[in-house]
Order: sequence, then structure tokens, then C-alpha cells
Amino acid sequence: MGGPPLYMNEFGHPRLRARHMPFSVGEGARDQWMMCMRKALADIGIEEPLKSDLEMAFYQVADFMRNQMSDDELPRL
Repeated sequence: MGGPPLYMNEFGHPRLRARHMPFSVGEGARDQWMMCMRKALADIGIEEPLKSDLEMAFYQVADFMRNQMSDDELPRL
């Protein structure tokens, strides 16, 4: 989210996508994870505009983790 790369400096790149590749991650899994993250933000009382900024960042990561195409992304023959 634009902060200093403290984690990467100490441990290296987290390689999240590569770590998720053995698992089927589609739109449903992304959406379920996002539901959990939205509930967590609500439970701890994160307020706007930070809540929206975090949700957007979480969604971008969650969508990047997908390794299964949705029906509308499949090539048409």
C-alpha cells in the first residue's frame, strides 16, 4: 500500500501467488475471502475512508490470487 518494504527487506518477497497455485482459487474463493475481510474490518471498527482504501487493496490482492478463469473469461471457440 505504499509503505516501506520492511517485510521484503527482512524475509524476501512473500510470493503469495506462487504459494496459492497448488489450490483452486476462483471468483467464489476470492469473494468469500473478501467477505471475511470486510467482516473483520467492521468487527474492529475501521472507519471511512481507511475502510474503503483497505477493501480496495485487499480486493486487488485477492483477485490477483485467482488461478481459475470464470466462465465469461474462457475463450470462445
